[in-house]
Amino acid sequence: MRLGWLVAGTALVALTTPGVAGAHVRIGTLAVDVRVRLISPRPTAHDGFAVSVSDDRALHLTPRTGHRVVVVGYLGEPVLRVDARGVSVNLGSPTAAAAGLVAKGDEQGGARPDWLLRPGERTAVWRDPRLQRLPGGARRAVWAVPILVDGHAARIVGELRRASAPSLWRWLLVALAAGSLGGLGAIGRRRNRVRTFCIALGCVAVVAGVAAAAGFAFDAQASGMRVAVVYELVLAAGGAGFAVWGPADVRVAAAGWLGLLGLIGGLACTQVFLHGDVLSVLPATVTRAAAALAIGSGAAASLLAAVFYILLPNLASPAS
Repeated sequence: MRLGWLVAGTALVALTTPGVAGAHVRIGTLAVDVRVRLISPRPTAHDGFAVSVSDDRALHLTPRTGHRVVVVGYLGEPVLRVDARGVSVNLGSPTAAAAGLVAKGDEQGGARPDWLLRPGERTAVWRDPRLQRLPGGARRAVWAVPILVDGHAARIVGELRRASAPSLWRWLLVALAAGSLGGLGAIGRRRNRVRTFCIALGCVAVVAGVAAAAGFAFDAQASGMRVAVVYELVLAAGGAGFAVWGPADVRVAAAGWLGLLGLIGGLACTQVFLHGDVLSVLPATVTRAAAALAIGSGAAASLLAAVFYILLPNLASPAS
């Protein structure tokens, strides 16, 4: 009995450590209502610059060696200048102020631009106001940002597309269905039955939680999620070892540990139930199903572990 409680306590302490660390790691954007996409220019080796747009609607512009790119604002004023010296911001540009590129107190007026140079920077990153809003009721809108490449006019063009909101009740039913298996396992309060259901649900929960989180780990904007997946895999490996090969009176504690890991992984992905466009390499339906399964089965495994160690008699005896 003491050994079982010791393992359970150790699991909780281990879970606390990555949880605290995770509070300081930005998981990133996992799902959005409006998706941004770059239409042109298509990247080629002959362009004087490279440009991309991230999921948080920030533009990333890098001139190639020997070229200069100037971003033009919505009033026709120069906003940014990127060249071999670095990134320069026009302190008198209303577009730069709206994009958060100019700090309060640094604004300048006048007919001629007053440039603030950030030496050594090769890439300009900014949230341009022209691609931050989709008109109310519109499903799609095209945006354009004019630029000058070595003095020649060009444009960065893309689109905003609104995604339909997911049906929250459907995934709630999946979580409840998975969680109800915990109730079936507790019927009769038989220790072998509770143990078997707890181990099975714990394994399902951690696999589903890791799968849901891992789909985001390959996204360039979700570095925090990659850290979370590594934490979960390391802890899951130890828990799975105890659940499969550990002493009989410790396996349920390990299964409860796995259930908690799966529950945490599923809850970390709750954005996918609230927004229409899921930013995962996996299909949105698969990601939502995995997250809902991890939440339901993880909660059930955790509760069954508590039932096994707290409510059932003679837990120190491996036979039942």
